[in-house]
Amino acid sequence: MDPPPDLAIESDYTSKTKLDAYLALKVPELWVYDQGLIIYVLDGERYLEGETSPTFPERPISTMVDQVIRQAQQVGSSRALRTFEAAL
Repeated sequence: MDPPPDLAIESDYTSKTKLDAYLALKVPELWVYDQGLIIYVLDGERYLEGETSPTFPERPISTMVDQVIRQAQQVGSSRALRTFEAAL
């Protein structure tokens, strides 16, 4: 069996996946965007909301995601995502 991904990102506005689905896979970190970013970190058998990303501890991920959302509205999502990826 393959290991779980290090990070999952949930941004689908139409059909939110329940946290239990990620918990069953033991995904260590989950980002959910809904009117702002929430970072969930796996703590044993449950997710806790975190202030920072364990995957990118030195980066202000919430601020960066807010910026990429605003930028996507101005220049398009592909260009904004490329800029975000380069910043990471």
